Amino acid sequence: MPLPTRSQNTSLTVGLGVYGVASMATLWAARSLAGGSHELRRPLIAIGVSALLPIILHWTMRRTATWSRAFEVLFLVVMVLAIVRLWRGALEPFPYGDGLNLRDFIRDHFVFAVWLLGLVVASWLYAGIWQFPPIAAILPATLATPLGFTAVLCTVVMGVGSLALLRSRPNSLAVVLPALTPVWILFSIGYVEYYPLMIGGWLAILFWIFDRPMSDRSPWAIGVLVGFLPTLYVTFVPVSAILIVFVLVTRPADALRVLGAALATFALIVTACYPGGVQAFIPMFFRHMDLGDTNMLFPRYRGRMAGPNTIFFTAGYALSLEHIKDLLFMVFWGAGWPLPWLVASAAWIAAKRRDWRERHGDHRLLLGGMLVIWLLINLTFVPAKMGPAKDVDLYCPIYVALAFMAGRVFDALGVSNRPGIYPFLCALTGTAVATASLMAWVWLIRRP
Repeated sequence: MPLPTRSQNTSLTVGLGVYGVASMATLWAARSLAGGSHELRRPLIAIGVSALLPIILHWTMRRTATWSRAFEVLFLVVMVLAIVRLWRGALEPFPYGDGLNLRDFIRDHFVFAVWLLGLVVASWLYAGIWQFPPIAAILPATLATPLGFTAVLCTVVMGVGSLALLRSRPNSLAVVLPALTPVWILFSIGYVEYYPLMIGGWLAILFWIFDRPMSDRSPWAIGVLVGFLPTLYVTFVPVSAILIVFVLVTRPADALRVLGAALATFALIVTACYPGGVQAFIPMFFRHMDLGDTNMLFPRYRGRMAGPNTIFFTAGYALSLEHIKDLLFMVFWGAGWPLPWLVASAAWIAAKRRDWRERHGDHRLLLGGMLVIWLLINLTFVPAKMGPAKDVDLYCPIYVALAFMAGRVFDALGVSNRPGIYPFLCALTGTAVATASLMAWVWLIRRP
């Protein structure tokens, strides 16, 4: 909503002040958490340049009711600048975690079962576009490589996905809160990993699931989604299971149609994308899940698994102080320190506001509760096998989903249209920019 006229003279000053305090406080906390003295010139430059966003946001709120246009500008500018700098060689692609594996898989056209759909599409684009002679001839040397292609692809997917979500859901905190997590911003500036290729799609899927009561959805459409999710990313297999259980509980008459559509969709995608089809895919899928201590690269986590054929820690270690400290470290850098407080506030509102629950009592609260329980189990019990620092992006689907859930609650309560939304967004922007810029340019996240 446009800002009241009497507030226009002071609101910009307040917004910039809140942005500055939030960003500098986060910078200090992050630097203290990482330990030691570090060069902060580039993070400070990023914070200074990003102060344009509160100004654009203020201007947008004065002239239009669609304040999310400011964030469209942000992600458009970030995408264009990142591509230009990659093209000119001023920004080097930075693979992290499994980023080099992703590069090699695309180069060698290797189909990694747990990244099936995104990886196959990326390999097709690399072979069909990047290596097409007229295009390959004009590429600079820094981008003609598989790493250069992957960096550009991740940047474009994140930029276009952010713009599409913001454009389709104006003034929605269910979009803005996920987009202001540090990992989302980091994924948008040349970051090489699989997550940028699927995280926007994951947020779009969450909107589809919760936008309307599931009773309004066709069982065939639900089945297609159930079959599609495991081919996008292995972490989404339990989400498919949750949807099946939900259908069995709330729509038992449609269960067979949902299961039939799910199996057909899964088989069709796997047959089209994986050599050898479903028969070859299933055993390789489980092999690539790295059960037990397989590929446990972080020494402190070895011997902590609940068994050789499980993806979970023992309960004793998962809930130990040592592991909880690791999780807090990862959440601070990946999700940003405001997110746990926002999620806790949204959960409190959803639990206590009876009138709100009655207005939304069409089983979406049940489905949301089931999903949140799984997300928290995943966060707590599934290990970061490369360690808290090297796997800092591992739980990004969880951060995005929890931010989405909190945003949905705030949107339902009309928070997006209240005057206080302006300083709130300025504060969130400050914390996200400070954290993401530190990770991108200084990489303070070091943990033994």
